[in-house]
Amino acid sequence: MMRIGFFKLHEPLPEGEWMMLGDVTVDIGTIKCLITLAVDINMLHERGDYTLSSKDLLIAGVHPTECSNGEFAYQAFQEGVNSLEIT
Repeated sequence: MMRIGFFKLHEPLPEGEWMMLGDVTVDIGTIKCLITLAVDINMLHERGDYTLSSKDLLIAGVHPTECSNGEFAYQAFQEGVNSLEIT
């Protein structure tokens, strides 16, 4: 399962116009995790429905941290944008 997840994180994205979203877990303990997600805007436009489902989202990055602030989120999104390859 971990190998599949690693592959999915490094798989090139299909050509399109992509938007990135993020969500931070705020559970028990000191470690939080920012997940960055990629969404193909063209696919939503072609479908005519902008309601997102889990199948519309691709994981762009997983960023664990003890301090989740604006600077951390900015760096995580920059890493995500820089690491995504579009085929």
